Amino acid sequence: MSFLDLFIRKSSSKISDKQLKEMLESSNPPLLIDVRTPQEYSGGHIPKSKNIPVQNFEVSIKKMGLELDSPVVVYCQSGMRASEATKILNKLGFKETYNLGGIGNWSYGLKR
Repeated sequence: MSFLDLFIRKSSSKISDKQLKEMLESSNPPLLIDVRTPQEYSGGHIPKSKNIPVQNFEVSIKKMGLELDSPVVVYCQSGMRASEATKILNKLGFKETYNLGGIGNWSYGLKR
């Protein structure tokens, strides 16, 4: 692995709700993860998202056995926990990570 590969793997991209919607409707949708608490998640979440609180994030992701080239999108309430989660994903070697930021950035309706 070259130095450049290491640098590229450690970055994640901000994503808009429109981009995320298009990705979710594609033939290769990303894993969408809500890193808020279960209580926050039950109050409303983006459809098709999986709740993995940031407190258990690294252990839970490792247990899932995902391919490192699988696209993963994370979000939380304001964006802070999502940033923490993308850092963990990048540390684990995921190559395609995206950060929606806060749930308020999603304008297509929530599932309750």
